[in-house]
Amino acid sequence: TLVMINAIWLTRGPDGISKIGRPALFQSQQSFLAFCVAALAVIGYIVWHLPDTRIGRAMRAVRDNELAASVAGIDIFRTKVAAFALCALLGGIGGGLFAGGFSYVSPDQFSFAESIVFLTMALLGGVASPIGAAIGTGLLILIPEWLRFLKTIPGLYLAIYGLFVILIVRFMPDGIWGFVQEMITKWRTKSPAQVAGPALQLAPARTGGDMALEVTGLSKHCGGLKAVDKVNMLSGLYKTTLGKIVLDGTDVTDMPAHQRTASGLGRTFQNIRLFRSMTALENVVIGAERPGNTLIGEGGQDALTQRAMSALTFVGLGGRANELVSSFSYGHQRLIE
Repeated sequence: TLVMINAIWLTRGPDGISKIGRPALFQSQQSFLAFCVAALAVIGYIVWHLPDTRIGRAMRAVRDNELAASVAGIDIFRTKVAAFALCALLGGIGGGLFAGGFSYVSPDQFSFAESIVFLTMALLGGVASPIGAAIGTGLLILIPEWLRFLKTIPGLYLAIYGLFVILIVRFMPDGIWGFVQEMITKWRTKSPAQVAGPALQLAPARTGGDMALEVTGLSKHCGGLKAVDKVNMLSGLYKTTLGKIVLDGTDVTDMPAHQRTASGLGRTFQNIRLFRSMTALENVVIGAERPGNTLIGEGGQDALTQRAMSALTFVGLGGRANELVSSFSYGHQRLIE
């Protein structure tokens, strides 16, 4: 706010920017309101389906566990940049609609208090879904109206309002819509899982040379300290100081973890690292849709899901594919990993 007030050459300072025009087809208030509602519906539809896309699954995986996401073949940097870019795009669209609706913007409309209100809206409704954001927005608009009669008693209005918000945050940590989704997920786990595809056939990898993997003298030095000397560090989570890794004739020593995974070099962890907000099937799909996976071919999403179901069926968990991975025992989580 301080920058916007003092950057007079750009924002006209405290006077703000007035006479902001609207699109030619939406000059009246009613038509522009209809345009905003239509934009909300389109954006809500896109955001609703985003988690089920490849980039959406990658974002969810990075959010849950960056290390596991990187060794599953996800480019962490590119995924974060895509997330920030998408957020900036949605924020820009919202700002444009706001400016067009009021035909005026000034720095005092974007105070810190407004940021707290937006955050509270997201927390109340649920940050994981556009429906949650809409519910939170509606509640923060309607609750003050519902409790308006309490303003006749000093302090009672704020006390009841604050208690209402605290109860929701305390007993519904994922928001109201998150609570509803949890109930839906429990119901989905009782429904039959998708039918598995062809039985999973395991076979040794065929390489172009006599040696599939060659490792020579890997070392990791931290200044004068030799943290690891002549011990294998193959996954790429740490950049080696010395040594060489050749995979199927290709030098992968300087490749990051996600590129090594695409080349066919993967790993698990001593401590299980799964994506705990996702189902067992979604966890396996993340691993199956790594770049360069020739087992999927050109079959698209259906082939990907069938391959993941075949893998779960192979370890005896096909019937629980729709359950959240956090509901599985330690041994079953290890099988999913």
